[in-house]
Amino acid sequence: MITTETIGQDELDLSPPSRAPTTLADVRNRLSELARPDAVETKLQISAINTVARALGCAPDDLPADPARLRERLSEISPAMAGLTRGSWSSVRSRILRALRRADVSVMAGRRTGPLSAEWQHLYQALPQNGWQAALGRLIGYLSDRGVAPNEVSDGHIERFGRELETSSLRGRPTAIVRVAVRGWNAAAGAIPGWPQQRLTLPEIEPDGYALPLQGFPPEFRKSLADYLSFLADPPDDDAAPPRGLRPVTLKLREFQFRQMASALVHQGVPTEEITTIGMLAHRESVDRICDFFIERRGRGCQQLHQFLGILRLIALRDLGDRERADWIGRRLKRLSAGHRRFGMTEKNRRRIAVFRYPQQVRDLLLLPYRLLKRAESGAVQPMQAALLVRAAVAIELEIMCPIRLQNLSELNVDTDFVRSRAGKGAAVHLFIPGKRTKNGEDIELELPGQSMALIDLYLAKHRGQFIAPEHRGHGSRFLFPTRDGTAKGARNLAAALCSVLLRELGINFNIHLFRHLSCFLYLRSHPGQIDVMRRVLGHKDAEMTMRFYAHVEQSDAFRMFDAHVLHLRDEALRPSRTKAVPRRGARR
Repeated sequence: MITTETIGQDELDLSPPSRAPTTLADVRNRLSELARPDAVETKLQISAINTVARALGCAPDDLPADPARLRERLSEISPAMAGLTRGSWSSVRSRILRALRRADVSVMAGRRTGPLSAEWQHLYQALPQNGWQAALGRLIGYLSDRGVAPNEVSDGHIERFGRELETSSLRGRPTAIVRVAVRGWNAAAGAIPGWPQQRLTLPEIEPDGYALPLQGFPPEFRKSLADYLSFLADPPDDDAAPPRGLRPVTLKLREFQFRQMASALVHQGVPTEEITTIGMLAHRESVDRICDFFIERRGRGCQQLHQFLGILRLIALRDLGDRERADWIGRRLKRLSAGHRRFGMTEKNRRRIAVFRYPQQVRDLLLLPYRLLKRAESGAVQPMQAALLVRAAVAIELEIMCPIRLQNLSELNVDTDFVRSRAGKGAAVHLFIPGKRTKNGEDIELELPGQSMALIDLYLAKHRGQFIAPEHRGHGSRFLFPTRDGTAKGARNLAAALCSVLLRELGINFNIHLFRHLSCFLYLRSHPGQIDVMRRVLGHKDAEMTMRFYAHVEQSDAFRMFDAHVLHLRDEALRPSRTKAVPRRGARR
């Protein structure tokens, strides 16, 4: 019979198995158990955990230790949000990674840490250093560490690489890393002598969201939609037609809205082959399914659904000629809108604007163009990086001084939209955008400040040419923000670049249209009641629209004044009374 006495003390382990950490608080506690709390590395890693939690406005108990979920949370933070430089933030992330590893969490290294095998080292050194090594370095390190020879690499290895990135990497976007690596591999196979000749399959990007591509619907539906968009672009002289054609950007939005509605039907169980015309979307059964889909996603107050029903009502009138059905859709819209009608700025935008009630945030934004310019002119960055910084500085400066819409910003033409009083320095310069290019048909005309034009002239003289390929320079229109072939940069691409700069430098989530809201917000805070000034600046035809969007600015300031008055009364109540007590009649003295 075996008893505990016959088993050595080292062989008997009755302690419960250690539980894997589930939050960063568990990781922090594990670090304290593994080493002395006063050890330097342990203190730095615990400090990094606290820094991340503070930047996200939560406690370490609220942050998952799972690398995939933690990566998503870390992607929400920029160095500016954490109040750190880019180098310090990189150190924080590295310490978080090491802390997870010390706590026995399986996490993938952000970069290669060990030496490459001889075969891979030879191939890696043969890669040009202008981006090729960056594109393939992580994949090569992964394959070398696992003993995969270059001539053995296959799509299966790429699939496993992507899966590990997705589940255990803290850095980067896994899909983008894999796609860049596959493109780099295939390019190297055709350009680098001695590179393995097997080609790898580029992973497909899974659809982002519920909207299906237009090619996924029957040809009849696509033709029906194309005919309707042509009608909106160039309406006939008819009482039932719009008074004027829609702009290309609006037509693109309308096409996307029809895809959204048709996709909603597919997700509600309608086969795509049954969706043959846009008129089919206005059938009662289709309207019910579309409403059910978006109410489940966003609730009854979904402004998007209200827009869809307005479009379907017009389709019922034009395509189906059914006024009774159009009236039914209109009643459905009224019922959905009851109690949910939104006036003015959205809650999301009001929250984003609210951060500019802090003077330091306003100062940082107003000085940002010149901080970017100083960095670009320091000589410490490459010419293309300097050009990107100055381009962002110019775009932000223009939006601060003249908050125009994104489409107008992206289409600015140096030769026609900037009207100079004379040649040379010191000339007065007016920005003029004709009404045919604006949303409401009103001309935009204003004089640009001298310091703003000095920044623009510097950009034109030194940096704008960096964005245009040599063979396209000096030809065609001179757009302020060009692409490689000299055409105007797309509005969405320009906006993405600027929003990335604002997030990186100021730590704020911003969209370009918010410059219009912000300009009104800042002006009305200093000039209460002067709503008509901002109506003219923003180009609104109706003062009621301006009032709806920006009345909350004065309401907030009114609450601030009211609270100050209440606090003053409270202070008065807390002060000891200076009046002496008056003795009652007949009382002893």
